[in-house]
Amino acid sequence: MIEGQWVFGGIERDTKKSFLVPVEHRDAKTLIPALHEWVLPGTTVITDGWSAYSKLSSEGFIHYVVNHSKNFVDPETGAHTQTCERQWRDVRGIIPRFGRREKNFPGYLAEYQFKKRITEAPKRLHQFLKYCSVPNLLRNGYTPLSSDEEYDEVPHNPFSSNEQSEELQTIGGLTYL
Repeated sequence: MIEGQWVFGGIERDTKKSFLVPVEHRDAKTLIPALHEWVLPGTTVITDGWSAYSKLSSEGFIHYVVNHSKNFVDPETGAHTQTCERQWRDVRGIIPRFGRREKNFPGYLAEYQFKKRITEAPKRLHQFLKYCSVPNLLRNGYTPLSSDEEYDEVPHNPFSSNEQSEELQTIGGLTYL
């Protein structure tokens, strides 16, 4: 929980890919469907002892539980939640302490994910401007660049043209001159 807002999330240890989803409740009825949406069946899921996670094994996941009242790393399996705990600390760091608005909460999470994925500030600005240049770019499956070789590739920008046009363009349901 981040000051009044529950967030459900996970992180893949090898790639550091993660997801963060604001949720209304912390019960199994809410969390299990979110887990199915973001995590593939057969994936190893490591959690604390929260009761909402108790049936993950029967949901198609390999489930390890870390009992923090006994230890932080399970001595038998090596399972721990330290990677996820670190992520929560980092997420809390990006949420404004003052002037925070509930309606902006998904944006705070998106900002964290964006900055985490594109760590160099000049590339971050370039990538952000690329996203802004094409309506619905993210909704259509375009993802941030993963290597420097791809850095200068720009997705098709319907607004870029060397000629002035008086024709109207309809893109994503919006009309532009």
